[in-house]
Amino acid sequence: MSRSRRSGFTLLEVLISLAIFAMTAVVLGAAYLNILNSYAILGKEDKDAREVAFCRQELMTQPDFQTAENGDEYTTVDGRTVQWSAALDQNNLTTVSLWHVVLTVEITDPNSSTPRTIVKELMLLRPTWDPNNTRGTQQQDEATRIAVLQGRQQS
Repeated sequence: MSRSRRSGFTLLEVLISLAIFAMTAVVLGAAYLNILNSYAILGKEDKDAREVAFCRQELMTQPDFQTAENGDEYTTVDGRTVQWSAALDQNNLTTVSLWHVVLTVEITDPNSSTPRTIVKELMLLRPTWDPNNTRGTQQQDEATRIAVLQGRQQS
């Protein structure tokens, strides 16, 4: 009879090993959920970064100053509404045709009740919407200055 007792596990040993297994499963499950949540957050930030980059490109290609300042609104493929506007300032800068731009992008997700607002500060040199439109005269002045330096033209 003593021989048969040695060949198996006691009830206490089985319960302790089951408790250890259950705690390990809970810890691993929680870690897995944290990883999934992190991937979801990174995916959302990646989408937002792409929308901001698109809005920045839209700002830089606007031909009209007023349109660039007022911005635009569009709907993405996944149903999000993106609205952007820009605060354009050249007054505090000493460099000609250098603009300080504050780009504000508001992204409204249909699954969320509050929109996300992203603000980016940019420095743009000679944007297409520059109301002074001195690009041609600046280029001509620079070409003349270079020609004088090279001795091809008198000052």
